[in-house]
Amino acid sequence: MEQKKIIGTDFDGIITDTDPVFREYIKRVTGKQFYREQITKYFYEECLPITKDDVDKAYQLMLEENVWSRMELVKGAKETLLALAEDFDIVIITARPADARSQSEEFLQKHGIPFKEIHFIREGNNKINLIKEFPFKIEAFIEDRLDFARGIALSGIKTYMLDYPWNRCSGETDNLYRVNSWKEIKESLSGTFS
Repeated sequence: MEQKKIIGTDFDGIITDTDPVFREYIKRVTGKQFYREQITKYFYEECLPITKDDVDKAYQLMLEENVWSRMELVKGAKETLLALAEDFDIVIITARPADARSQSEEFLQKHGIPFKEIHFIREGNNKINLIKEFPFKIEAFIEDRLDFARGIALSGIKTYMLDYPWNRCSGETDNLYRVNSWKEIKESLSGTFS
């Protein structure tokens, strides 16, 4: 049997719609209401009048309340991943806190999201560093964090970036494709590797 090709994907913002939940917890910590269009940078404390300490408190509260296992799916994520899993193995690489591993795996199993492996990068590390250590080749990657997406794309991996306010920028990067939906990703991947 022929070995399946491998697709990598991020978790938050790609499989789960994490931003509304995170903004809710920021509000609980700070008392301040923010909206998606205000999140113009990946790190909330870099674009909102909040501190890194506020962000850390929100993360801790999310962990304590088992939120990582109860998020909403991004529209089209499950259906597309199920369809792609017929031809590809799915490897998830996330910058979520490693403490959220069991909640993350619980979420994937509960929703029937297919995946071969899940990896948590250490804070301050870059996904491409981990990808380069793998004993297998990733054909394509799906990401929403601009610096990660650029690094992966520049390494020669076809990278899809779901469009959000925090990853909009000027300038193009080879192998980096901005998309508006999982449907666009599925159509492109089906055409590229079929």
